[in-house]
Amino acid sequence: MKIVLEKLNSGLNPLENWESGMKKGYIVLGVVILFAIIIGAVVIRNQSASGQFVGSKNSNVYHYPSCTWANKIEASNQVWFSSSEDARNHGYRPCQVCHPP
Repeated sequence: MKIVLEKLNSGLNPLENWESGMKKGYIVLGVVILFAIIIGAVVIRNQSASGQFVGSKNSNVYHYPSCTWANKIEASNQVWFSSSEDARNHGYRPCQVCHPP
């Protein structure tokens, strides 16, 4: 019993390792989230830079692939355009949310 009390009183905190592990876990989680955001931004930027736009067979609106409304278009209804000029030539108008050219 004396040995246990000495260890508890010696400043060793049984939660210390757990707390430092949690801090490291939060740091790793933060780095992973930041990395995902950066990669996502690069992917979205590359899709826009390549001049690709998407529309739906069921409407006359075209979007950036990253647009909230573009993400709601089912794959079977997607129509892809190489440029905004291509989309307009097919009778599509720009989205009023993502404002493609």
